[in-house]
Amino acid sequence: MTIFEQYIWSHLWTPFLYALSACLALTFSAGALVDVMRQITQGLSLDMACQILCLQLVLSIHLGLPASCVFGGIFAYANLDLMALRTSGIGVARWLKPSLIFGCMVGWLAWQWNEWALPLANYSLHKLQDQIQNQITSKALVNQINHKLIYVKEWKPLHMNHCVMWDSEMNQLWMAKQIDWDGARWIAKQVVHYQWDDQFQLQLQSHVAKMEWPTAWISQQQWQPMWMNVQTLKCYKQVAEFNKHIAIRYYQKYAFPISCGLLHLIGSSLASVSKKGFILSLIVLFGYYLFGFGCEALAESSQMSALMAGWMPVAGLFFVLCLCMKQAS
Repeated sequence: MTIFEQYIWSHLWTPFLYALSACLALTFSAGALVDVMRQITQGLSLDMACQILCLQLVLSIHLGLPASCVFGGIFAYANLDLMALRTSGIGVARWLKPSLIFGCMVGWLAWQWNEWALPLANYSLHKLQDQIQNQITSKALVNQINHKLIYVKEWKPLHMNHCVMWDSEMNQLWMAKQIDWDGARWIAKQVVHYQWDDQFQLQLQSHVAKMEWPTAWISQQQWQPMWMNVQTLKCYKQVAEFNKHIAIRYYQKYAFPISCGLLHLIGSSLASVSKKGFILSLIVLFGYYLFGFGCEALAESSQMSALMAGWMPVAGLFFVLCLCMKQAS
C-alpha cells in the first residue's frame, strides 16, 4: 500500500473497536447480564454465572460484528476530509481500497469466530443450562417416528451412545452401544436385536458387531445447527435433507463473513453523505437483518431454496454498495 493508503488504514482500527465495544455493551448488558443477575438472585452460584457470561460474550461478539463493520467504517471516514481528497484527484476506488482490505480481514476473523468459537460456545452453554436445571448433562432423547420409538442416552454431533429403537408394528427391539457417521452412512456397533411374535414370545435374539443404521431411525431432535461447524453441517445436510434449517445454516456460514466485509465498505462509502450517513447506515443495517430473516422464513416454508435464503442478503448488500459508491462519486 502507498503512504496515503497506509494513513487511511491506520485510522480504521480505532473506530471499529469502539463500535464493537459499544455493540457488546448494548447486547451483552441488555440480554445476558440482566438474565444472569436474575438467576443469581434465585440461587445461581458465582462460578456458574461467570461461565455463562463468558459463553454469552462469544455470542454477543458474533451478533455485534455486522453493526461494528458499518459504524466502524462510517466513523473512520467521517474523520477524513473526503472533499479535499476528491478535489486532489483521488477517486472513490482509491480511498476505499484500505476499507476493502480491512473488510476482507474482518470477514476472515468473522469466519474463524463463526466456525470454531461460536458452535463450541453454543453447545457448552446448552449443557451448562441443563446442569443449572438439575438435569443430566447427557440428556436422554425419546422421539416418536411413525410406529418407532427412539431413545438416545448420550449424543454429540455425528456420534451417539446407547441407542434403542422399538418397532411396535414388527415387535422388534434394536439396541446399539454407539452409532457414528462415517461420511456416507450411519454405522452402529455392538448391536443386539430382539424379535417377538404376536403373543410376545421371544422368537429371535441376535448379536451384530457392526451394521449400517438406517437414517430414518435417527432422532431428529439431535440436529442443532447452531452447535455445528461447516464440516459437520455438510455431513448432516447429506443425510437430513428434510431439515431445511440445516441447509440454510450451511449457506449462512459462508455468507456471513462476506456480509461483514460488504457492510464495512457500505459504511465507509456512506461517510461521504455527511449528515445523512449515520441515518442511512441504520436503515441499511436494519434492512439487512429484516431481509435475512424474511428469506430464512420463506426457505423454512419451502417458498425459497436454502441456497437463495443464504445468499440473497449478500446480493442485496452488494446492490446497496454499488448505489453508495455511485453516490460517493
